[in-house]
Amino acid sequence: MISATPAAFLGLGIGPSEALLCLAIFLIFLGPRELPRIARTLGKMAGHLRKASDEFRDQVMNLDRQENPSTEKPPIPNPGPVNEEKTDEHAG
Repeated sequence: MISATPAAFLGLGIGPSEALLCLAIFLIFLGPRELPRIARTLGKMAGHLRKASDEFRDQVMNLDRQENPSTEKPPIPNPGPVNEEKTDEHAG
């Protein structure tokens, strides 16, 4: 027997039907006026959290580069534009 698992919603391991149920419960308890404000606030918090985690990751990577400069790869040079003209090698 094949068992289907619900798709993870926002990485929380709940399916779309559970997400809709949660949204309906929030709408009932918070009301239609408060729900957009709360969603906006949660979105701003998520943006701040992402920015902070990006800054932390960059700081850790910079520390690693300072401690181990030999592991840093040299930059790859730009090969420039590719000439797509075809030449006839057999022409004499």
